[in-house]
Amino acid sequence: MHLNSLFRNLAFFATIILIMACKSTPSVTSVSPEVFRSELLSLADPQLLDVRTPEEFAESHIPGAVNIDVQSPEFSELVAQKFSPARPILVYCRSGKRSMMAANQLVADGYTVIDLAGGILAWQSSSLPTSSD
Repeated sequence: MHLNSLFRNLAFFATIILIMACKSTPSVTSVSPEVFRSELLSLADPQLLDVRTPEEFAESHIPGAVNIDVQSPEFSELVAQKFSPARPILVYCRSGKRSMMAANQLVADGYTVIDLAGGILAWQSSSLPTSSD
């Protein structure tokens, strides 16, 4: 009986530790353009990252975005100079492939990431605002 109680207590504490660890682990969440925009508008000082090339960024981007090409060898260092891992970072690219690559790297670097599913193409298809340089 005493041994059974000990195992139950150990299982309980292991579950608590696991839940706490999961809550503090950075993660990636992919969301629709509408949810992405809501997240952007709800944050006082959003961290918005466009991971496309500078040429693509100049053609059209979400207002307020910072452009850092995910294919740059200095990607992680450049992100660390501009963004805080203490707050979520909103990431997008053209169609979602590069932003997911970037998101995985950002999570490895300690960031919590909100990814725009479908990229700026989905954003534009939803008639949401863009800017160009």
